Amino acid sequence: MDLSPANRHEMYRELKLEDKQTANGPIDVLFTSFTDLSVIRGSSTDMVWMGAAIEHVNEEDGLRVFKEVRRVLRPGGNVCLDTNNRRISELHVQGQGWVHPEHQLEYSVAHLQNNLRESGFEIVDSWGVCEMSRTFETGQFDYTDFILGCGLSRNVEACNLQYYRCEI
Repeated sequence: MDLSPANRHEMYRELKLEDKQTANGPIDVLFTSFTDLSVIRGSSTDMVWMGAAIEHVNEEDGLRVFKEVRRVLRPGGNVCLDTNNRRISELHVQGQGWVHPEHQLEYSVAHLQNNLRESGFEIVDSWGVCEMSRTFETGQFDYTDFILGCGLSRNVEACNLQYYRCEI
């Protein structure tokens, strides 16, 4: 799912997404908001992946997304998602807005974990991506962390991105 080009930020309107045939079958692109998954039958999906997505809607819509994801997942199904860590992104933008022009909300680790649990998900795995050790320790954004930070870390609080795998 993705927004139609007309509903994207102007710098991304030229991005062409279309249906693709792969060796594993077709990929169909639905141009709609992921706050409404009504085109997907309930309990019909094993996994939902939301890569760099939840930050593109406000909190109310984010909770609606989680409700829709629960509806379409089969029992034991998983939702996997990643998003910015607001503790780090706030330092990056020096407290002025978001790190991306289409973001509507960047979550702290505790905030997102709470919303997931309150929406009925059990967090079964969590990782941070790109540990920002110097930034985390000093409270000053340090670009060398992008070079020196390890790829994956269990120290989610100190990472640029937070990732979760959750079950219903």
